[in-house]
Amino acid sequence: MGAGFQRPMVVTSIENRLQFPAQAGDVSARRGDLLLLASLACATLLLHFLTNSRYGYHGDELYFVACGRHLAWGYVDLPPLLPFLARLSHWLMGDSLFALRLFPAVAHAGLVFLTGWTARSLGGNRFAQLLAALCVVFAPEFLFCGNVLTTAFEPMWSVCAFLVILILREHNSKLWLLFGVAAGIGLLNKHSMLFYGLGLTIGLLFTARREFLNRWIWIGAAIVLLIVLPNLVWEQQHHWVTIDALRQSREFNRLPFSFSNFWMTEIVLNGFLALPVWLAGLAVFLFSSSGRRFRAIGIAFLVVALILTLENGKAYYLSAAFPPIMAGGAVVVARIVEKWPRPWLKPALIGIFVIAGVAWLPMALPILSPANLVRYQNLVRFHGSQFEKSDVGTEIPTYFGNMIGWEDMVQAVATVYRSIPEADRHDTAILANTYAQAGAVDLLGAKFGLPKAISGHENYSLWGPRDYTGEKIIAIGFSKEEAEKNCASVEVGAEVNAPYAPPWVNGPILVCSHLRMTLQQAWPGLQRFH
Repeated sequence: MGAGFQRPMVVTSIENRLQFPAQAGDVSARRGDLLLLASLACATLLLHFLTNSRYGYHGDELYFVACGRHLAWGYVDLPPLLPFLARLSHWLMGDSLFALRLFPAVAHAGLVFLTGWTARSLGGNRFAQLLAALCVVFAPEFLFCGNVLTTAFEPMWSVCAFLVILILREHNSKLWLLFGVAAGIGLLNKHSMLFYGLGLTIGLLFTARREFLNRWIWIGAAIVLLIVLPNLVWEQQHHWVTIDALRQSREFNRLPFSFSNFWMTEIVLNGFLALPVWLAGLAVFLFSSSGRRFRAIGIAFLVVALILTLENGKAYYLSAAFPPIMAGGAVVVARIVEKWPRPWLKPALIGIFVIAGVAWLPMALPILSPANLVRYQNLVRFHGSQFEKSDVGTEIPTYFGNMIGWEDMVQAVATVYRSIPEADRHDTAILANTYAQAGAVDLLGAKFGLPKAISGHENYSLWGPRDYTGEKIIAIGFSKEEAEKNCASVEVGAEVNAPYAPPWVNGPILVCSHLRMTLQQAWPGLQRFH
């Protein structure tokens, strides 16, 4: 056994149910497994294609598109991958919801296949593979993230876990090279990949120290460093601004940590019926003798959970660590089911899983109109999870509300802009309080003849106020009282009142004249990273 891990007696008594069976594997079985998982992945892709244009752009997507128009090796609050993909989708297919959301849909479909194949690599039969894949198909977190360009590529964690399983099972150390590529791409997607890398390192130190004695793991580490080096250089050139952004986010945005709320949110995000599956997976990875060689996967999960608990992290950060645990749990569940030879049991379990998953789809995908969604969420008595202090003020869950009303807001801004004498428009700045408001003007405002917006929020703050002086400003997301402290004249040019939209979309559009200092002088006071 790995050092430091002794099996509890209660686990020993049921260990025969926590064994990874030997991997099955004739060619026809392999082809059948491939066909099953590929079909499920295609069905997932089709589901996203049918639903991912129902609502408008998400506020985060508007920001990523704006960042993609300012390509760099880093940004205040994120690495470069998502802006690059936003730019790539625009280059390949133009500006449309379908184009922007193609890559997330493919990522979710790929995760479905990979999770099922991970179960197979752990020795799972076809039922185990199907169960593991369905856990990921119907997990609300992965459904939503496959539908919009937000955190769809955090499951690079799962790619790394799968490669570690193959390395430990096959003793093929050269796969550390592929691990390095996957981990490097994962870090270019989100810096939280560091948590999982730390967890895997600790897990391997406890259970497979010999891996650190071969050169391939160190070459893989060098590949990771080589891939992320441009981002590190950008951070150094910008005085490690992301660390300051994380500090401000914790200080101003994060809710007080609650252990019970954190794990209840995890249960909701990953699906209620998946709970026994991933609990079984965690048990087998940590405690069974057959799971001993893969114990690093279970330890990595616990390390990430501990870090997020101590750092008051958002619950959805941990979701990327669940698929490999679900794969292991599905193998255990399949093993238990095999001990109850009832012909109806497997179809019944899969049927229950699918029916429950379909019933919860409206809370994860924009299937229903906002009005019908309100009725549905009242029926199921669920109104969405709150991740930040600002996640309030909408009749529907904020993650849906943030996709509504941007067109109304930009039209109101355009109306105000056209009301300004033409001679003054060239010097009129459109100042937004948040990156989403600025991104909406930048992406949706072109057809109304609007100039690009400026904002002191997140990476917009680094792009500065350009040549605007502050003589005339159209202000979005500021109160009249706040604007009057800084401008000699403030008028309400329009009011936005889009049904079901969040507070940062609705509200007054102000026309401010004669800023008491130049925008260049005022800019440091407008900059914020939260």
